[in-house]
Amino acid sequence: MAETLSTLPIQLPKTAAKAPSTALPKISSDRLFSGGNILLIEHNGIDYVLRKTRNGKLILTK
Repeated sequence: MAETLSTLPIQLPKTAAKAPSTALPKISSDRLFSGGNILLIEHNGIDYVLRKTRNGKLILTK
């Protein structure tokens, strides 16, 4: 009898299974923005702009 998708075993990546969510670094956006609405991030020699919108969302652009 052929196996269906619901009977196949699911394997998580080993790193996902071991890393609890508390192991990730966390910083508040208020601390990053320091009271402003625009933040410049350099990554691999390229500048990115992170902006806060009036609706409280974040937009990252090159």
